[in-house]
Amino acid sequence: MDDALRVIDQRRFVRYDVNWVGQAVFPTGTTTIRVLDLSLGGARIALPLPFASYQAEIRQLRLPDIALLACSRRWSTDRLVGVQFDQPEQAYASLRTIIAQLEDRVRSSAG
Repeated sequence: MDDALRVIDQRRFVRYDVNWVGQAVFPTGTTTIRVLDLSLGGARIALPLPFASYQAEIRQLRLPDIALLACSRRWSTDRLVGVQFDQPEQAYASLRTIIAQLEDRVRSSAG
C-alpha cells in the first residue's frame, strides 16, 4: 500500500496520510507548512519553526487548489500541530471530493 494514502487511525473521521504543501494563517501573517494527515474533522501539520515561536494561534489552513478552512489548534508539540476544522459543514463541502479520491486509492491498493 502507498504510505501516502495509508489510513492511520480510527477516530470520528478517518485520517489519511498525505504529504501536501499548504499554508497556516495566523493573525500576524501566513507561513508555508506541510500537511501530514487529513480528515473531514481536521489535520496534522508540520510548521517550519516551533509553534511557540509564532506567538499566535492558527486561524485558517489553506490547502492550495482545495480550500481555505477556519481551524483551531487542538494540540502542539514543537513543530507539529493538530488542528480541528471550526466549520464542519464547510470542511465537508470543500474536502468531500478529495477524501473520496483518497478512499478510492486506499481501497484499490488494498485489493
